[in-house]
Amino acid sequence: MILEKLQKLHRRPVKEALSSIHSAILRRLHKKHIRINHILFPSYKQYHFNNHKLCNYFSPPSIDSLMSNKDLILDVAILYCNHYFDLLGSGWVNVKHGMDVSGFEGHKYNFETPVYNFNKDKFIKKIVNKANYSTSKKIFNLISGNYIPIDWHIDFKSGFRWDQKQWYTNIKYGHLPGIDVKVPWELSRMQHLPFFAYAYAYAITKDSNNAERYLLEFKNQILDFIAQNPPNFGVNWKCAMDVGIRVSNWLLTYDLFTGLGVKFEDTFSEILINSVYDHGKFIINNLEWGQIRNNHYLANIAGLLFTSAYLAPSNETDTWLAFALQELVNEMSFQFHEDGSNFEASTNYHRLSLEIMTYSSILGVLVKDKRKESLLNYNFKIHKKVPSLLALNKQQFNLDNMFLFPNSYWERLYKAAYFSKTIVKSDGLVAQIGDNDSGRFFKLWPVYENVEYQSLKNKYLNLKEYDGIKNRTHYWNEIFLVHSHIIDVIGYIFSGKLNESPELSVIQNSFSTLVRLNFSSNSVKPKENERLDVWIDKVNSEFGTPIVYKFEISNTSAKLILAHSFPDFGLYILKNENFFLSFKCGPIGTKGLGGHDHNDQLSLILSVGNKNILVDPGTYVYTSSTEKRNFFRSTFQHFTIFQDKKEQNDLSSSMEGLFALKDRTQSKCLYFNKDGFVGYHIGFGDKVIRIGQIIDDQLIIYDYGKNIQQKKESNILFSDAYGRIFLIN
Repeated sequence: MILEKLQKLHRRPVKEALSSIHSAILRRLHKKHIRINHILFPSYKQYHFNNHKLCNYFSPPSIDSLMSNKDLILDVAILYCNHYFDLLGSGWVNVKHGMDVSGFEGHKYNFETPVYNFNKDKFIKKIVNKANYSTSKKIFNLISGNYIPIDWHIDFKSGFRWDQKQWYTNIKYGHLPGIDVKVPWELSRMQHLPFFAYAYAYAITKDSNNAERYLLEFKNQILDFIAQNPPNFGVNWKCAMDVGIRVSNWLLTYDLFTGLGVKFEDTFSEILINSVYDHGKFIINNLEWGQIRNNHYLANIAGLLFTSAYLAPSNETDTWLAFALQELVNEMSFQFHEDGSNFEASTNYHRLSLEIMTYSSILGVLVKDKRKESLLNYNFKIHKKVPSLLALNKQQFNLDNMFLFPNSYWERLYKAAYFSKTIVKSDGLVAQIGDNDSGRFFKLWPVYENVEYQSLKNKYLNLKEYDGIKNRTHYWNEIFLVHSHIIDVIGYIFSGKLNESPELSVIQNSFSTLVRLNFSSNSVKPKENERLDVWIDKVNSEFGTPIVYKFEISNTSAKLILAHSFPDFGLYILKNENFFLSFKCGPIGTKGLGGHDHNDQLSLILSVGNKNILVDPGTYVYTSSTEKRNFFRSTFQHFTIFQDKKEQNDLSSSMEGLFALKDRTQSKCLYFNKDGFVGYHIGFGDKVIRIGQIIDDQLIIYDYGKNIQQKKESNILFSDAYGRIFLIN
């Protein structure tokens, strides 16, 4: 790694290389200074905003939308009140200090941790570093009721626990088998908080005796987290992305409560405001920006936007706000293709990035009028970070435009929603392509099914050692392969179309500026003088006899099939109400880095009605099992062309290699229309070609190439969400 960096510097002009080295040295010295300072002195800071209260932007959902879902809302809210969480395949488990765990695939760790016995001072003294003890104790002592602290630092699947007193840059992960840093990160995003506001809204109307419980739990969990996680210490300050998502969820839920008439105590508000500022300060000092950046940087920008929008105007927060708006415009064109697809070549990372962009766009329009003076007068010169902040007269956002952002920005957002809508199969779930880590920005209205515990345990292999919850026979099982919520929100932004979900009700009650612009869809137009049978004859004459697969697609009218082309993503879709077929053929994502790609070139996903015939296997896990990580992204696990067990692109088990895929396939789609497709890749050295043809009630696949082999029918390991796995017969 060091050698590669030196080689890159060697290729650059001497003056530029020296400047880069000088900047790197200064950054390291600065971080070392901050580290020493925070070890010796509290990393909590007391910021004074002249008795400022947090701003308000989002309104609570309608009571009608809550009433029709009250059983789900109240039951899930109670689980969260009792600190039961179901994250990344864990099953609903009670997360606390000293908890027992099931382990992950035979890996189980045991760490000593103070078990809370209602002695607050003794407990917190063991949790935080010496310099932060006094402040942390004051915050923790504000927790009321019989609250049991959450263990925010544990992977509650494997039992591995990170040292909460460790400086954030020294935190390691992926260094031991079975441990998954995503588990504490996912919990500490605190995306469950809106359910407390929903339950409170229902209770103040229908069950006032229980309303206080949900409000108290919201405050207690916020105080608990702040007390146990001093800024810059522990696993939950390792990644600026998660810091940004967490603070955004805090502020949105705070907004929902204030919209319901809640008057927070000054002491709680002051602690929250100080921590919100700490979150913003951390993000701006740890931007995950580079020539190649991804959803992490988007979450950084969103966190800065929410932080600066809600805090009081100041020279510092004004520059954060202007910088966030500037970078939203830049990243929309950088991370979303012209065809609307996301550049990471993953349908579910597309959803995550689309959520971030959508809610940030809404807040941007809402903040324009409240903070117009701040945006007119920000001092771009005090921003000393990379990328730089431009002066107002050079910005692409326009304060005189009621939509704030340029038309091209909104058009890209519209097309991104169109992409999400197009990848929905006839069963309502999206085609799973590339990585899926179940990542979300907000979970204002996740989709659940109420299922029997035993059937859930029998289905999912990851729940083999799961013991369930005593006296509970039915479970709320979250369904992850859905994009309907964000499609609906964007549909409302552009057309005002509504449904009854609490999420859309929040947007309707908060955002009235409908974007009335005309955009076209991406339906493919047939190329003149091109016919599929000509291609078949041409390839047959060059390659000889193909391997042939035939699939019955009865009850599907070929005349009603629409063709949708997303060449920037490398995805081609044929579908109607009862039929879905996708063909993956195109470039490696993330500007060629392949961080979330699989070896899935020329692969197919096929479903008729609610029956899945060909599926993508999903992801399962990342660093907790390098073997499973590579297994699920391997060539053989996708319905594509096989040759002597070769991989299309090399798979590495190194930490960097788990999130990289160097493209040697050079895949290209040669023909695509309503009657089929033609594409090739050269990942095996020699060219292999796949042709798909729809004739009446049949889909016929022709595969060509040297030494290619027929895929045999077998049980398929399938992951429908991160950490979850089951068999498809």
